[in-house]
Amino acid sequence: MSVNHWMGDADEVAQVHTFTVQDTWAAADTATLTCGRKSITYTSTGSATAAIAAGLVSAWNASEEPELTEVTASSTSGGSVVSLTADTAGLSFVVSASENTAGDGTVSGPSTGTANSGPNCWNVASNWSLGTVPTSTDNVRIEDSDVDILYGLTLSCAPATIDLRKSYTGNLGLARTNTGGYVEYRETELTLASTGNATTIDIGKGDGDGASRIRLDLGNGVTSGTQVVNVHGTAATRTSGDYDVPCVLINGSTGGELNINKGDVGLAFYGGDTATFSTVRIGYISNKTSDARLSCGSDATLTTIYKTGGQLEVRSNVTTLTQHVGRTRVQAGTLGTANVIGGTLNLNSTGAPTTINLYPNGTLDYRENGQSKGAPTDVNMYQGAALHDPAKTVTWNANINLIGCGNTDVTLDVGKDITISAT
Repeated sequence: MSVNHWMGDADEVAQVHTFTVQDTWAAADTATLTCGRKSITYTSTGSATAAIAAGLVSAWNASEEPELTEVTASSTSGGSVVSLTADTAGLSFVVSASENTAGDGTVSGPSTGTANSGPNCWNVASNWSLGTVPTSTDNVRIEDSDVDILYGLTLSCAPATIDLRKSYTGNLGLARTNTGGYVEYRETELTLASTGNATTIDIGKGDGDGASRIRLDLGNGVTSGTQVVNVHGTAATRTSGDYDVPCVLINGSTGGELNINKGDVGLAFYGGDTATFSTVRIGYISNKTSDARLSCGSDATLTTIYKTGGQLEVRSNVTTLTQHVGRTRVQAGTLGTANVIGGTLNLNSTGAPTTINLYPNGTLDYRENGQSKGAPTDVNMYQGAALHDPAKTVTWNANINLIGCGNTDVTLDVGKDITISAT
């Protein structure tokens, strides 16, 4: 297989899209052009298509909506064609047309007068070392560059592998809020094709400062369980526009593996996003407690999590969690079985876990959230383990089991006025 390197050196070309006003229009018919969440509408006073086109041009250019001010409208002299041209060469835009007519008047388009092109476009062949956009047999390598990859992100053909090195310090994908102050309407993440998805994705190998914004939608085209995503490192700080968002956001997958050695990662981070992984491993390179950080949204589907380092926050169901060090916060969803070998498990969700095994140096802590919570079916405590619920957020039944030890061998902080039954 060939290695196709990201170059990011294509010439900037301003995008031009055209719309044609045609057929028969009556008075009070309307024509609308929409960009993102903002629209302009012209109401016809007669049947002249050229007049309607001119009205749309005038309304567009008079608008102060930031989405629209990035593009200038014009029409052919005396004609019925509306041309929209990006003010900044290399900046992509998306506009649609609609109409409400008593007759058969239409606004057709958009037709591509000139496609957007520039150094920030994945889908432009001259941005790649092989002179072609990556194919299903290419191994993509992105390194030694700070050129952002922002446009043309929905792939019709996914590469065999993706290797995004730590020496790449640009942004892959767009922030949800545009620097113009509006909610981004363009595609914000690199979306792999529904067939032939990359089976191995490496993020942050090698030396460098790393990228602070990587947005990936892995799709669902690979055989379940065969896709492996490895995060070796990201930037130490998040982008200024995404200060509350992890550096790497991942959606999609069909139940493969996610391995995080170091870095800042989110799964199904935003509402409505989904991500599915059968195995998640969170480790460390030099600092056990802070090298890795993973935040999982409510629509993440997670089967088994092995945590030997880092910090984890979960808002979704997890079948099995095994933690050796660090902290896990379960903020929502239901946890099945938790093996807390070391570190702290903060159960803030109201869901009732099945079994929690607290080994020596393992702590179960309910103190962060004062809501009433469902009781685990069983909590098995070994010598040196700790359980904290002084506010009695859980109604404890006969489900705290001391294994091979007595009550003086563990920390059992479950409030006052309790009854302990020995069996």
